[in-house]
Amino acid sequence: MLALKVPEDACKREAKCKHFGICGGCSYQHICYKDQLKMKKEFLEKLFEREIKIMPSPKEFFYRNKIELVYAFNKLGLREKGTYKRVVDLQECCLHSEKVKKILPELHELFKEHKIESYDYLRHKGYLRYVVLRHAKFSNQHMINFVTANEAPTISKVAESLKGDFDSIVWSINSRKADTSFGAVQQFWNSAHIEECFEDIKFRIGANTFSQNNSYVALQIYRKIKERASGKVLDLYAGCATISTFIAEECDYVEAVEINSEAIDYGHANLHINDITNVKLLQQDVYAYLKNKQSLDFDCVILDPPRAGLERAFKHILRLKPKNIIYLSCNPVVFRRELFFFKKFYKVSEMLAYDMFPQTPHIELFCVLERK
Repeated sequence: MLALKVPEDACKREAKCKHFGICGGCSYQHICYKDQLKMKKEFLEKLFEREIKIMPSPKEFFYRNKIELVYAFNKLGLREKGTYKRVVDLQECCLHSEKVKKILPELHELFKEHKIESYDYLRHKGYLRYVVLRHAKFSNQHMINFVTANEAPTISKVAESLKGDFDSIVWSINSRKADTSFGAVQQFWNSAHIEECFEDIKFRIGANTFSQNNSYVALQIYRKIKERASGKVLDLYAGCATISTFIAEECDYVEAVEINSEAIDYGHANLHINDITNVKLLQQDVYAYLKNKQSLDFDCVILDPPRAGLERAFKHILRLKPKNIIYLSCNPVVFRRELFFFKKFYKVSEMLAYDMFPQTPHIELFCVLERK
């Protein structure tokens, strides 16, 4: 998380959400949006010692397409700021969707009616762990995913009551002690997925699908990648091949590498429903894929790694020295450390910041590196 400094002369305002200050979901609702952008811009320019343009989010509220609500201590919401042991029993959320405010009281009543027990994270026992809501912003489709710790009792009675409210209802099981909001899909109602549309490209989104949390900003970034990527393209950490699918018409050939089998399945579905034939998907670990390469015969490599950065794969990216790199980073501090070593072989052709996460300290970086 970025250590942003709120200037004394920052424009203050009343927070939009009644839970602000207690809930751990937001940090800067009390700061006017223009000053949030200024704070992030100043932090990044100090970090990278260069001028960086920051692109604002088209929406500063109700922009998130996913929210993970923990069900613990018989409360449904987000954890309190600074603690794991207390949960804010949410009545609204101003980041995700207006539907949250409508559905929360209904869920509480259904859980009470059907005696749905919350999971005890301290003693590792109980039933319902998470309720995950997804909202496809451009198609306006909604999903609700119930993540339980075991099979009995089933969530089916709750799901049946909600069939008229959601395009997709999914029941997943995560029986591990690890506190994660995804699991093996057991059953679904209406559909196993929802669909999002970026311009004329459709993407299927499942219960465990990774997607950029701000669809409005993600579309801006995808358009930018489409401008810069051409010829033969290698898409690493490809997820459900959303980037590959979106840029395919501007490329001769795209090879997309992703280790998660479910993501690969959705990637194939995305290619099929968009009638795309010049993209090849490989289910493989990025490090193992690069380690076995003697050279990279690609005009451009797209990197969209997790928050930890490239990790072990970094040395093979440097060894193989691709011609051009488009790097998306949700962790500027890690990217700054990697960029220090990239600069021996590459020059920064373009660097932009995108405010993917208004009201929070997080920021997304877009960088184009050209081999010297």
